[in-house]
Amino acid sequence: MRLLMRPGDVPIVTFEDLLMRPAWQARAACHDASPEVFFLRHGQSARPGLALCEGCEVRAECLDFAMADPGLEGMWGGTTARERRRLRQAAS
Repeated sequence: MRLLMRPGDVPIVTFEDLLMRPAWQARAACHDASPEVFFLRHGQSARPGLALCEGCEVRAECLDFAMADPGLEGMWGGTTARERRRLRQAAS
């Protein structure tokens, strides 16, 4: 999923993005959450997003999805983009 963003803005999801979403996303704990929880601004706490991810039934699928796309920003599968970069480096 690609998001159209300007610096400091909340992510905008395109109609094409909605059509291309994997089926597991409908079961995600974050399904109805605000994107602001997962696309953090400088200095914003990741805790609210991590709390949603903690008990999510599709957390593994979400993390796999994010790990497959190195350019994907935001929090996915209970990880930040920085944490996923570290996981990829450790795996190589």
